[in-house]
Amino acid sequence: MTWSRLPLGIAALGVIGCAIGLVLAPGEMARAWLVATTTLMGLPLGAMVLLMLFVLTGGRWGAAARPALTAMAMTLPAMLLLFLPLLGAIPALLPFLATSPDTLPERVVGKLAYLAPGWIVLRTLVVFALWLVSTLLLRLMPWRTRITEKTGAVLGLALYALALTVFTTDWMQALEPEFSSTIYAMMVAGTQILGALAAGVVMLRVTGQLASPGGEPEAPLGDDLGRLLISGILGFVYLAYMQWLIIWIGDLPPEAAWYLARDAWPWPVAFWLMALAYAVVPFLALLLGSVRRDPKRLAAVATVMLAGYAAEAIWRVAPAFAANGTYLLLLAAAFAATGGLFVMTIDRQWRHGFVGAEARHVR
Repeated sequence: MTWSRLPLGIAALGVIGCAIGLVLAPGEMARAWLVATTTLMGLPLGAMVLLMLFVLTGGRWGAAARPALTAMAMTLPAMLLLFLPLLGAIPALLPFLATSPDTLPERVVGKLAYLAPGWIVLRTLVVFALWLVSTLLLRLMPWRTRITEKTGAVLGLALYALALTVFTTDWMQALEPEFSSTIYAMMVAGTQILGALAAGVVMLRVTGQLASPGGEPEAPLGDDLGRLLISGILGFVYLAYMQWLIIWIGDLPPEAAWYLARDAWPWPVAFWLMALAYAVVPFLALLLGSVRRDPKRLAAVATVMLAGYAAEAIWRVAPAFAANGTYLLLLAAAFAATGGLFVMTIDRQWRHGFVGAEARHVR
């Protein structure tokens, strides 16, 4: 598998932009970096979950996609490393922590002890350790017995769910401390899994495997993956709609304010890109067997979904901060830097034998 030099150029431009932002507007740079790194981090986490689900359920789709998903999952340590500088930027990300409790809403005051910067740092390091343990389990799985492999998958999924709940509470929901949602972590998990599946389809198109045999007679692998994408879209839409519906029916002002913040310009642009590219257009396209069975068309749909994945993350996290011009420019720079580095890291994993090792041990 080869990648063009384009990711390197994009990453270089992004790094330059971020360096300038760090000097001129460090607070805005930290906020933009948070949005970008949490978005890119979601792809290896989603790939890790897909690999563990394959271990538990089996299927030809997983056997074929395992090398690509493994290369993606093994970028997680690099993505976590990119996030670490944010541990020193908590005051800029959570400015209410420096506000007198007497001026804060009662709901926020009740969270101050939990959201103390020292505790956030400690919990984040524990979360990263749990995720790294999960990636280690992935590395060891192909060399273990089937029973041990399934035990490792169950353990890895449990660690992922626990860590993601803590992480999304500290670094996403805490950005708007009056907001609270019990299914927020589940929503994030759904987007990560769907985004990783779409990225895996694109990678399999590059290697020419989408046309290989699938699970049904005379059906290609792409048909199986297309059906999985449909299931992921339905799950994502269901969770997003149920959160909105519960808040609307319950008439919850703090939670409603979370949605109102995303109704201010320019965030509706991200919303409609998310709705069209991550749900409506791919769902309608994938209903057609001619799209699922055509590697080129399926990969095109998956590429559109990756744009929708980024738009969903931007719409969900970025409106926590004021949308001035500097912030928006630094968002673009942060995504260019992290996105380019992410693609190059996948290429490195691919070329340095992780995929070859996986391919030799596919059952």
